[in-house]
Amino acid sequence: MKYTTLLFAAFLFSFNVSFAQEEKNIDQIIESLLEHFVDDESLNKEQLIIDLYHYAENPININYTSAEELRKLHLLSEFQISQLQSYIQQYGNLLSIHELQVIKGFTDADKQRLAPFLTFQQEFNITTTPTKNELISRISSTLQTPNGYKKGVYQGSKLKKYFRIKAFPKSNIQVGVTAETDAGEPFFKSRNKYGFDFYSGYFSFRPKRIINEVIVGDYRMQHGMGLAIWYGYKNSKGAQTTQITTPATGLSPYSSTDENRFLRGVASYGKIKSWRWNLFYSNHKIDGNKENQTVTSHPNSGLHRTENELDKKHQQTEQITGATVSYQRNTFQIGIGYFLQKYKLPLIPQQRPDNLFRFTGKSNSNISLNYTWHLNFLSLMGEIAQSKSKGLAIAQSANVLLSDQLKMTLHYRNIARDFHSIAGTTFSQSSSPINENGFYSGIEFLPWENWQVNAYMDSYQFNWLKYNEISPTDGYDWFLQIKRQLNRLNSIYLRIKHSSNRRSLTDAPIKQLSNIKSSSYRLQYKHTFNDRLSSTSRAEVKQLISPEKETGWLLAQTFKWQASPKLKLYGRVAYFNTPSYASRIYIYENDALYNFSTPAFWDKGVRLYILTQLKLKKSLSIWLKLSDTYKLNQEQMGSGNNQIQASHLTEFKLQLRYRF
Repeated sequence: MKYTTLLFAAFLFSFNVSFAQEEKNIDQIIESLLEHFVDDESLNKEQLIIDLYHYAENPININYTSAEELRKLHLLSEFQISQLQSYIQQYGNLLSIHELQVIKGFTDADKQRLAPFLTFQQEFNITTTPTKNELISRISSTLQTPNGYKKGVYQGSKLKKYFRIKAFPKSNIQVGVTAETDAGEPFFKSRNKYGFDFYSGYFSFRPKRIINEVIVGDYRMQHGMGLAIWYGYKNSKGAQTTQITTPATGLSPYSSTDENRFLRGVASYGKIKSWRWNLFYSNHKIDGNKENQTVTSHPNSGLHRTENELDKKHQQTEQITGATVSYQRNTFQIGIGYFLQKYKLPLIPQQRPDNLFRFTGKSNSNISLNYTWHLNFLSLMGEIAQSKSKGLAIAQSANVLLSDQLKMTLHYRNIARDFHSIAGTTFSQSSSPINENGFYSGIEFLPWENWQVNAYMDSYQFNWLKYNEISPTDGYDWFLQIKRQLNRLNSIYLRIKHSSNRRSLTDAPIKQLSNIKSSSYRLQYKHTFNDRLSSTSRAEVKQLISPEKETGWLLAQTFKWQASPKLKLYGRVAYFNTPSYASRIYIYENDALYNFSTPAFWDKGVRLYILTQLKLKKSLSIWLKLSDTYKLNQEQMGSGNNQIQASHLTEFKLQLRYRF
């Protein structure tokens, strides 16, 4: 604790007045996209970060690009993509980022969010810097030793190891390999004699004719609105209140570390004039809770540290085959997809009331029909899907441009309790599309210059039991954010979020439904001192209103300092006081390249971290992060195998990046 505090103090007070070049900062963009579902493990947040950093270093030439590539930014709606392409066709190439504001559906906030990822070159064949090959190596650990290592329960060391290489042998060829071993997992020993616990790789080839891309190895597939199949990141409820539906990117290589939710095999994408199609086949071993010759569930943690966790590794084989075809005419597009899923062992969930309508067996299929239609001030998109069980799922969204200052999004979903998605991730309250209907409305309003108001309201209900519930439940939540750009250097926003849902009280003598209500309030102020030094101050309060009242709060001060063109420093001091885990508060932290960190704060304590980014050579960079979490009224931290016999937890992370 003392060591970290000294480092942080040195960071705060030992800066000079040298001038540094302005950088392309995407930390705020990532935070705004991720902070609202930090505890949702169904979303591959790592892949989103990899994609965004890729386009920050290899910006898209907005004047000579495709809708497919723009979708991979995860920052544009289908309506914006359509309006952008129509504008370029009608008026010619864009000259600068500022011209975006005259296009329907784009605001100043959109301009700032897109600026790091776009260029405005006027020639298609202009010489550009080719994408560089890249090698990443990373280790991380804690200084304290948890009980699981002391007792010999964990099979490996405390060190988490990561390795990734991405190469472009030719302009139309891309290859990549990713390997990872989590802390506690065996490395070249015990039941893992092949080194890393997880390996992933792909080979991508882009022919120049009818077939536009072929991928062999690991890849992602996204279709429609995600009812049937969607691997990777998808927008959800958050500060971007009118961009809740993410355009499907189709096929793309996979380079993340989620060990179960991806496809492994061969896939192709092609197009002729207005027709586009995807064909793919995947055969992939995934984790499973095996009982006799059946599997009761498929855990997604990817952790294989203990004998029990190792027993679940690769116990199931999943085979998925699919095909999609779409046709586009002007601003109308319609598509259809068929997906077939087979398991080696039958999936038989535990006999519980909430599992009554869940999928059971060895094979499943989905058929899906989707469309998008862009009118003058209105964009419609929807999908209807049916599973082998005859269960139906419907999603319909409308984006309305009411004026240059006001945008609105409406979204309806109705997903049957017996709809069995192949691998869907859609906009919903639940992490998977099943047993839910609801209605969402969101607005973005620019009442005056430098003011922005975002708000949404979402109501939902579950027509059958969810886990640990005694009857069907429902709920609603609403969100309001008011932001003011005070001047070029200062901004401030106020955020309020409220949720109310009926749930069963599990700790009561007799289970009964109760209205569980909570509210959170945040005030944040950002000040930029100059081109190299900025600070962010945040105060946040979390209130549990019923059935029992509880209030937690957090104060955080963050600094960012560009000491020189080669050295960058980040730091934060956060003080938190929450009565229990129920009133926990999350906050996004800066981290090493392609990493993200959103720790949860509860109890009473202090957290400090400092992150150093040093560019040793033009091709070699290093990141070092040190953090310390100190609980003021505890002598132990954590529980079970992760418990440490200390009142503070010190963590470090070291990453090297070599570009060649």
